[in-house]
Amino acid sequence: MKNTKVIPLLLGLLLMSISCNFITRSSPVTETQQEQADATKEPPEKAPPLAADENGPQGFTAQATSADSVKLSWQAVAEAETYKVMVSTNQGKALTVIELDASANSYEDFLAAPGSALTYAVQAIGSSGPIGQSLTSVTTPARQPNPLQVLVEFDDAAAVSKTIGPSGGSISLEEAGVLYELTIPPGALDADTEIKLVPIADLSDWPLDGNMIGAIGIEPEGLALNMPASLKITPEAGLPDSGLARVGFSFDGYGSEFALSPLAHDEAVSASTGQSGHMARPYPQSGFGDAVREWLSNLRPTGASEASAETASEIARENPPNDSARALEQKRAAAEAAEDELAPLPSEKDMNTARITRWLEYTQREIAEAADCSQLKSAIDHFDNELRVLESYGTKIDAAQKEAIKNATWDELTGKAKETIDDAADNCQKKSGQGGRQVGGISCADTLLKNIQSGSTPFYKEFQKRMLDHFGSPGLDGPREKINKYCVTGYVMSGGTAGMKVPYAFICNINQPFSATGSVYGGSITLKFVPSPAQEPSELPAGGSYTYSGTGGGFSLSGEGTFTLLGSPDGPIKLEAFGPGSVDEYGGSGSESYILTPREHACAMP
Repeated sequence: MKNTKVIPLLLGLLLMSISCNFITRSSPVTETQQEQADATKEPPEKAPPLAADENGPQGFTAQATSADSVKLSWQAVAEAETYKVMVSTNQGKALTVIELDASANSYEDFLAAPGSALTYAVQAIGSSGPIGQSLTSVTTPARQPNPLQVLVEFDDAAAVSKTIGPSGGSISLEEAGVLYELTIPPGALDADTEIKLVPIADLSDWPLDGNMIGAIGIEPEGLALNMPASLKITPEAGLPDSGLARVGFSFDGYGSEFALSPLAHDEAVSASTGQSGHMARPYPQSGFGDAVREWLSNLRPTGASEASAETASEIARENPPNDSARALEQKRAAAEAAEDELAPLPSEKDMNTARITRWLEYTQREIAEAADCSQLKSAIDHFDNELRVLESYGTKIDAAQKEAIKNATWDELTGKAKETIDDAADNCQKKSGQGGRQVGGISCADTLLKNIQSGSTPFYKEFQKRMLDHFGSPGLDGPREKINKYCVTGYVMSGGTAGMKVPYAFICNINQPFSATGSVYGGSITLKFVPSPAQEPSELPAGGSYTYSGTGGGFSLSGEGTFTLLGSPDGPIKLEAFGPGSVDEYGGSGSESYILTPREHACAMP
C-alpha cells in the first residue's frame, strides 16, 4: 500500500466534523441446592511437583526476556534423541511446552504467564526412554502494555454493507486484486446488524518485515460475536512464498493497538519434510492453498502478512497491546511463527500427530493460564478450530494420541470454564446495589454460559455434555440464576465518521455521565457525556452536553457540544451530536450519530 501524506486531508475532515466524530432457559436452583452441589464436588487433585534427577541436562537456565517470554538453554546430552520441555505456573499443574530434537539446546517460550513464578523442566529422552530431567525457575514481571500504532486511511466510498441477522450470512469485497470473504455463523449475532467491509487506501508505519497479504476494515468495529466469524483473504496472484511465516494482525480505529494474531489451522494437508526428517515449514498455520483464514471473536480492521520469526518475536516481547485477549493472541502468533523444528518424524502420520499435538498443547497452556474470560474465549476459539482439523485428519493421525490429547484439553477447559463462569456470577452478586457498575468479564461469561447451555453447535454440544458430566445441572443452572438475578443490561456504543472512530465504549447507565475513547489518525481522543436524566426509568434522557480532547497527527484536538438520544431504553439507541471544535488554531463544527446497542447482563444491579 502506498505511503502518502494525508495531513491536509485529515485537517479538512476534522474541521468538517470535529465536534462529534468520535462516538460508538434454565431450571431454578436454590442457594441450598447450589451449596450441596458445591459440597459434593471432589477437591481438585493436587499436581505432583516437577522433580530433577542427576542425569538431566546440565547448565539449565531460564531468563525472562519480557513479561510474556522466557529464554531457556541447556547443555547437550550425548544419548538424547529429543528434549521435552515442561512448565509449572505458580506451583500448578505441569504442562508441556514443546518437544525438540537432539540438535536443540535452547528455546524461547512465548506463552509464559506474566507476573508469575515459573518452574521449567527439560527432560532428555533417548531411544530407550527418559534419560534424566533438570529444573530451573524464573519469575516474570507484570505486563506493561506498549502497543504499536500504524497510520491508516480508509476508502469509505468503496465500502460494501449487508444486513446479517441471527441466522448468519456472508459478505465479500474484492479490492486491489484481493478477495475478502467474511462469514458470520448462525447464532453469532443477537439481532439484524449492518455489517460493512471497508477497503484500506493507505497503511504506513508498517512494523513487519514481510509482504502484506491483505487487510480490510470491518464494521461495526468492536462488536463482540457470540460465535467466531471467519475472514478468508485470497490474493488473485496467489500467496507470497518468501519462506517467512504467515501471521494475522488487527488494529483499532485508524491504526492504534496494532497486534499480531494466529491464522486459522484448517484441513489436513500433506507437508513436505526436509532431508533430516524434521517438519519443513509448509505454512502449517494455514491449509487453504492460495488463501489464509482468520477467526474473529470481535469485529475490527484485520489482515494477514508475512513476517520473520525474529520480527514476530520482537513484537511479542516489546509491544503487548492493552487488551489481554489480544496480548494472548499475539503471543500465540509469535510461538507459531517460530515453530521450525519438531522431533524427528519418520512418517506422515507421525508428522501430522506432532503438528496437532503441538497446537493442542499450546491451547492447553492458554486455557490454564487465562487470567480472564476474554483470554479463555480466545483459547476456546482455538480449540474449536483445532478439533475440526483433528477430525479432518482421519487415519492420518495416531488414534490413541488423538484421543489422549483431545481429552486432556477438554479436561483443562471444563475446569477453567466452570471457574470463570462462577467468578463472573459471584462478581454480579458482590457488586449489586453499588450504583450499577460494569462487571468485568460478565458479558463474556454470560455468552459462554449461554452457548454451553444451548449446545448450539457440535462443539458446544460436546462442551455441554462434558460440563454436565463433571458438575451436573446445578453447576450450570446455579451461576445462570445468579447472573439473571444480579446483573442487568448495559450498552455498547460504537461508530464514527471520516477521520475518527469509537471502536468500543461501554455504558451501564445512560442517565449518568459516561465517557468514550475515540481513535483518530495518529492518536486518540476522550469524550465525556453528561446527560440530563430522564424523569422515568422507562424513558431516555432528552439529551445533554459533551466535551472532548486529545491529540492526533501531531495536532491538539478539543471541543464541546450537545447531543440527543433517540429510541427506547430497550435499544438500540441513536445518539446524535453537534457542536464546535478546534484542531490547534483551526475551528469548525459538524454533526454525526452513533449507536448504543444493548448488551444483556453486562452490569451489576444498581
